Amino acid sequence: MKLASSMRLVTAAACALLAACSAADISEPALSPWPRGLQVWFSEPGISPSTGHDQQLPEKVGKLILSAKKSVDINIYELSVPAIYQALIEVHKKGIKVRMVGDIDNTFYEGYKALMAARVPMRLGNPEKIMHNKFVIVDDHIVTMGSMNYTGSGALLNNENVVFITSSNVAAYYKKEMDNMFVNGTFGLEKKPFEGFADNRFVVNPGQPDETKIEVYFTPYVGAFAPNYNANTRILEIISNARHTIHFAMFAFTSTEIANAIIWKATNQGVRVYGVFDKGWHESNEYSVHQRMMDAGLNIVMDGNENFDPHNPYHGSKVHDKIMVIDAGYDSALTLTGSFNFSPSAAVDGNDENCIIISNRSISLRYRDELVRLYTQGRHPSRSLGGDKAGWLDVIINEINWAGSQSDSGTKNYNDKFIELRNRTGRAINISGWQLWGTCSKSYRIYGHIFPANTVIAAGGYHVLGYSPYSSAFAWDSTWNDYMLLKDFHNASDQNYVMLTLKDAWQNHVDRAGHPSQVPYAGLQPSSGAFASMQRTALDGTNAASWATTTTAGAGVRTGWKTRTLATPGSD
Repeated sequence: MKLASSMRLVTAAACALLAACSAADISEPALSPWPRGLQVWFSEPGISPSTGHDQQLPEKVGKLILSAKKSVDINIYELSVPAIYQALIEVHKKGIKVRMVGDIDNTFYEGYKALMAARVPMRLGNPEKIMHNKFVIVDDHIVTMGSMNYTGSGALLNNENVVFITSSNVAAYYKKEMDNMFVNGTFGLEKKPFEGFADNRFVVNPGQPDETKIEVYFTPYVGAFAPNYNANTRILEIISNARHTIHFAMFAFTSTEIANAIIWKATNQGVRVYGVFDKGWHESNEYSVHQRMMDAGLNIVMDGNENFDPHNPYHGSKVHDKIMVIDAGYDSALTLTGSFNFSPSAAVDGNDENCIIISNRSISLRYRDELVRLYTQGRHPSRSLGGDKAGWLDVIINEINWAGSQSDSGTKNYNDKFIELRNRTGRAINISGWQLWGTCSKSYRIYGHIFPANTVIAAGGYHVLGYSPYSSAFAWDSTWNDYMLLKDFHNASDQNYVMLTLKDAWQNHVDRAGHPSQVPYAGLQPSSGAFASMQRTALDGTNAASWATTTTAGAGVRTGWKTRTLATPGSD
């Protein structure tokens, strides 16, 4: 674990990894003292616990608890670090008032069990979603909050950040949320605004050179409780006000609303975006927004925590941060952090969460440096895989089976779907990092696939992409783009968009197959027995005449019709 003021400076080699970066994005920070009343600590996974570095973060929280003279309130999702739960038990035994709010499904954690055995007052809740907070209030004067669960993985393996705030006003506001749960027993969507709910903006050291403004947001409070209170609305607002840069590191990012707002700022106003996604979570989750950011050409990477130091047993877990920095280094800079992932569950659907927005230039630079460090350790999902650049139609989408197969006996295999690529050139082409994406309808769906490292098509050869739930092009997102919004194809008034696009690792188009406009499919639903494999016969993949289908019985596919094989490329 490492204090931010001792963060390593970005090297020239790191700069090279920041595509299209500017000096303002990676300039050295002003290593001024922390603003009074505020400290931020970052974990640094991979350092052996024998050095004591990583252990300092939970120990620092434990020491804060042990310093309590009157009270300790802890609101935590996961708890298993002895340095913290043993500190809670020790101050409880001294007669200091200790209260805990936890998640009702996490009582198996060692810390929960130990506190229950010590008879520490506890309230558990949110059976429908999760009680996801990670904050502690000491003596109604100091608050620590951030992304770190108090577990061994959070302390040793994950990239995390924890903020320490010395402010009676901020502490009082956090205590009202604590009381709303501990005293009132309300969680998630059952919570009602507490007294002073709208007064969520605070100033630490007002009028001083190190003045810091802090906004506090709890979820899932929704509705018109107070202007600018709703966390999701406020996040969209600060993104819309970005003028220079947006840096983020996000464990779980599924909010298409927030993703689209970031993409719009990058593509329409030239705001430079650098994003870090947790590789393990995002490559296995069909709702991740990283693909849409890639297709927009944004500078995003999958984190390097899994592979940055594979020989170290204390490396190899998550980028668990939930951080976004707007316009780092400028007077208008804003830094967001907390337990709040960019997801509907965190924003409005029921999780108990908290996040803060800090207005302080020095803090923004320190967070920016941490995000740049994470970025330079990461890998772009496509560009970093070593694929070739290819010309238009060097590789074509040669054959497509949208719907599955049917044997002569009538047995259907809906997962027997595939897309075949053909190398038309006389040289081998490395398609590692190439992307195949598009849209179709319902269970016969195409979304996006990134070809893995070391995928090479020999000269004149073929490559077949088969179906799998998460790792093939057969996945669907109905909100991919507004103009591609898909509707129920059984409704005669609905329309479907048909297009497959093959791109190289730099988002350059290599081939297209399909129709470039929305096409009505009234009455053209495939019958339950209509399965067909469409094979390309001419280079224009958007022309119906360029595709043929088998009519041979017993060939593993049944007789099909171009207009009745759902989303036939080129059909009109």
